[in-house]
Amino acid sequence: MKALSGPCILTSCLGLAVWLGLSASAWAEERDAAVARAKAKLAETLRASPAELELASIEAIDLPASGLRCGPATPPGQGTGGSAWRVQLRRGGRTFDVRVAGDEAVVCLFGSAEAPRVPGVGAEAAQGPIEGGLAEQVERARADLAGRASVASEKIEVLEAASVVWPDASAGCPRPKMNYAQVLTPGARIRLKAQNRVYEYHARVGGLPVFCPNPSPVEPLRAEIE
Repeated sequence: MKALSGPCILTSCLGLAVWLGLSASAWAEERDAAVARAKAKLAETLRASPAELELASIEAIDLPASGLRCGPATPPGQGTGGSAWRVQLRRGGRTFDVRVAGDEAVVCLFGSAEAPRVPGVGAEAAQGPIEGGLAEQVERARADLAGRASVASEKIEVLEAASVVWPDASAGCPRPKMNYAQVLTPGARIRLKAQNRVYEYHARVGGLPVFCPNPSPVEPLRAEIE
């Protein structure tokens, strides 16, 4: 089914309403509620304001029997789990895919556009490599690297310590033959330099930094600075 952006034409609205078993007015209310839930979920994930998010498209999909999840959208009439919505939102030149069913919402993936400039994380804010609130994480990473590389901690240079949003649950450090949920995962990236080599440590929010010998080539999104 073709995705709808903004007000839909009457025939499209009536067709969706019939599929959902709703009147046209009830369908419009359901659609608006799905957009609101999607914006609230994405705003929470990005630590942004819902007002910064623009509706790119919305389409009705079937909810898989396994429940709300990411992956290819199931066209109406081809699933067994009920009805759901696929909402695509834009922010700063990037598109996000959010799935909504009832009161649940899950952010699935990044769009393909370049990551936007984030207020507070530009050249003017880059006066030091360690972002506020990450000093303890950095020290933990330096202590681990000191033992791992047999080098004095004071000789380890901090290149970057930033709050980021990873594009999936691997936190930017996928292991071979492992599958990861395609959900946005807030966390941090720490890059250290010792003996002319660069080392990366990745973390999820609330977790400890973990050495990442093979970082994903996909760049994370820089998180908002509160």
